[in-house]
Amino acid sequence: MSAPRTRAGDQPDAVPAQAPEGAASTPREQCDLIMQGGITSGIVYPAAVAELHERYDFRSIGGASAGAIGAALTAAAQYGDYARRRDPARPGGFGPLSEAAQQVAAPGLLVGLFQPTRATAWAFGLLFGLQRAGSSWLGRLWVAAGWVSRYFAAQMLIAGGISFGALVGVLYGFGGSLDRQRWYGWLLIAVVLLVTSLLGLLAAVLVRALRTVRGLPGDFFGACSGMPVGRGGQAALTPWLHGQIQRCAGREGAVPLTFADLAGGRRADEKIALEMMTTDLSAAQPLSLPFAEGQFLYSPGEFGRLFPDDVLAHLEQVSTPVPTPEGVLGPTDLRTFPGPDLPVIVATRMSLSFPGLICAVPLWVQGLGRGGPVRHWFSDGGISSNFPMHFFDTWLPTRPTFGLDLVPTPRAKGKREPVREPGDPAMTATVAPPSPGGGAPVRRVAQINNLFGFLAQILDTTLNWRDTLLAELPGFSDRIRSIRLPDGTGGIHLTMTPAQINDLAASGAVAGQSLLTTFDWDDHLFARYTLLMRQLQQNLVGGGHADPGTVTKAFTPEFQRLLASLGEAAVPGDGATTYDAQWGVSARDRTLALLGLATGWAAAQPLSFIQGEDPTPPPVMRLRPKV
Repeated sequence: MSAPRTRAGDQPDAVPAQAPEGAASTPREQCDLIMQGGITSGIVYPAAVAELHERYDFRSIGGASAGAIGAALTAAAQYGDYARRRDPARPGGFGPLSEAAQQVAAPGLLVGLFQPTRATAWAFGLLFGLQRAGSSWLGRLWVAAGWVSRYFAAQMLIAGGISFGALVGVLYGFGGSLDRQRWYGWLLIAVVLLVTSLLGLLAAVLVRALRTVRGLPGDFFGACSGMPVGRGGQAALTPWLHGQIQRCAGREGAVPLTFADLAGGRRADEKIALEMMTTDLSAAQPLSLPFAEGQFLYSPGEFGRLFPDDVLAHLEQVSTPVPTPEGVLGPTDLRTFPGPDLPVIVATRMSLSFPGLICAVPLWVQGLGRGGPVRHWFSDGGISSNFPMHFFDTWLPTRPTFGLDLVPTPRAKGKREPVREPGDPAMTATVAPPSPGGGAPVRRVAQINNLFGFLAQILDTTLNWRDTLLAELPGFSDRIRSIRLPDGTGGIHLTMTPAQINDLAASGAVAGQSLLTTFDWDDHLFARYTLLMRQLQQNLVGGGHADPGTVTKAFTPEFQRLLASLGEAAVPGDGATTYDAQWGVSARDRTLALLGLATGWAAAQPLSFIQGEDPTPPPVMRLRPKV
């Protein structure tokens, strides 16, 4: 790989940065950025974005789940940065983004953003209490004892009391008495009381768990709505994130930032594209936000449980009511769900609905006839694509699309992770180096040592195999940096210490610096070009005359005669387009010319685009629905 260039003009899409009137402008390169989901792992993104912004403006940003948070904040910061170049006195830009990352490191803020409902607070108390205790068995027992005394002490006392009363009744029924018991009698009574109390605890836990599970549909299938619970005044996830987006955009106290605002830059090179993954569980399909105007409906009554008042007010202004026929089931307050006028916070929240932890977002589709509206549940974008590197990709790129990947640090087989303190080098996130020559990186291999690990890998494979294979393809792997997360950090570890949070944030800066110093645009563009042309030749004419491609095989003389005879019989197709004999003859001749040209590529080995060994993993070129 050649040394990285430092001149902005060497990169595509270099544009002059806006500057105050009378000041000199400097050229700025542009890039796209994709961020992987991982709940708290997204702490790594602000520092990485800050490093990349030293050279690049962000033209297109995408993500899923927690990656959607990073994408939203980055897009808002870029929006605010463009405004600051015209007026340096304006707020916003990348400064507030760095400040938001510093706020997360404040003790208790991260876990406080996730406020459970009253019905799920008991489960939260145990889960995150055990996280704080770490791997210390004494600490775990202390947490468990405190949890039991807080939530189930009465049930244990009742079970123990009933058991003690029964024992006393039996004892006196056979002529015995408590005052004549010897030590082993008291030991037997104590064991019976302990066992019955534990059985009472188990029964109480099962009853409460069943009651909680049955109540989840009423809580939109999640423990946290993202909005404040109770009167503590502590910041909750959705209002806090909405405030950070507004501050980065320089619009604090103004109307919510929307996708239309991002795409409506004053200059063509200031238009920002933002996309986020979500999953329509009801239709079993992935979708990218924002949606087309009017594709879905929403209920203000339901959204009132999920979003702040200013967001609800804006949604009402940019939507229209949809009457519901009388006599059908469903909400009576449905309105059209916005397209480009959708607030960024709404899309971010829809991508962030981690199953079980953060509740899903309901939308509606108008039913046919008098069937009434049909509810669609939208959950975490990571369910369908946690690392959507396919966003913004074209056959040949005009600017780099970087990817920030998050991977757990694998444990050595058969070894238990030692107890470590924050600040230990082993507790610091690291960045996996790029693969030599831009080829496929070393595949992530999990150490499966038990049934839970086996089942976890089944789930991980089901959800992420497409993203994993795409990230290893030549032309993709060289622009992705994988940040290895130490055990006990990232994911659902909401109780990380400030030191652990700061270590994760610092690793993002290392990833950004790695992209700046090791990524080479010429090498990348050449790899993408040769991969594209190789696949075109393979599909059109194959590797040589003896190896016809799929198009050559299908473009038979019989099919050519069919094209030339259009208009003489019923025309194939859906009837939406008019095909006639002139079109058919022209289409036949142009296709033959294309195949003849491609055959020339393979006629002599120096001209063939199929050179060397097949890429690993082997790519395919196919049509698929846009997501």
